[in-house]
Amino acid sequence: MSEDPARRENLDEIGEFKGNPFKRRSVPLRWQGVVKVCLGLVVVPVRVMLCTTALCLMLGAIFAVTYGDPPRDLLQPQDRKKRKFVEKVSKLCGKIVMIVMGGWNVEEHLAVDPPEVSAPGTYVIVSNHVSFMDISYHVWRNAPAFIAKAEVSRIPIIGPLARAFQTIFVDRESGTTQSASMQLKSRLSVPGFPSTLVFPEATTSNNEFLLPFHTGAFLAGAPVKIFVFEYWVVDFDYSYCGLTLPALWSILSEPILPLKVTSLPMYFPSEKERNDHVLYANNVRAEIQKVLAVPYSSFTLKDRIERKMSTEDLSALVKQD
Repeated sequence: MSEDPARRENLDEIGEFKGNPFKRRSVPLRWQGVVKVCLGLVVVPVRVMLCTTALCLMLGAIFAVTYGDPPRDLLQPQDRKKRKFVEKVSKLCGKIVMIVMGGWNVEEHLAVDPPEVSAPGTYVIVSNHVSFMDISYHVWRNAPAFIAKAEVSRIPIIGPLARAFQTIFVDRESGTTQSASMQLKSRLSVPGFPSTLVFPEATTSNNEFLLPFHTGAFLAGAPVKIFVFEYWVVDFDYSYCGLTLPALWSILSEPILPLKVTSLPMYFPSEKERNDHVLYANNVRAEIQKVLAVPYSSFTLKDRIERKMSTEDLSALVKQD
């Protein structure tokens, strides 16, 4: 495809706002919020039970179909019929989780691409990352493979499901990010894989900023399908920032998921972008920024951890080796 002259070749003129992208968005507590929290005594246990049941059924169905299969190399696609089954079951259970969490009326603006440019496995899915509901939505709509931090593999139910999706796990401490990028690049050249979802920011933010993009998703020069998540705050912030148990309870008490999802037409990189993955990443970031209309931030996951910009109190619930 010819290069779109409207695309930016550099982002130098875009200013950055030095706010904290990892701080929860707070709003004054209204009586409606108090009512929601109180009703959560009933709503939260029911939601947790139904979502856990849906995930267990998904895992059981997938395990029943793939039982006896030898451990697969990440570069080897699943049997086509089994992959189709995994995809259908995943989308159904993902939809159930979305409905249970109040996402039956998510506002969607989805660009439909021609079949000849949207065959699964020939492109990478990228999006901004705000909440755990981002993943539920993608499972519902796309049933993709994932690139995820290694800690995810140790979470009960979620870990086995992630492996069934042929997730590429990244150990941030041992520096296997480059290896994951190479595995993703190899997948794109092997027919039979699902498309892989990548969150280029490598962490969540509060949806008021767009963080720097890692370039791993763009090294192969493959087309990308862009999804943009926008959460608005009704009474409680849905972002995974400073997530304490009271904050999680408040989120689970919210009756309707306050989410808008926009997908853009398939983005085909220009020759210049294919030869410069940093430029490619920055231009895709600019496309998302146009939709969100939020400023860029130069803060990264490293800043979030080292500067203690956000307290992830729930991290202690994940077993560490």
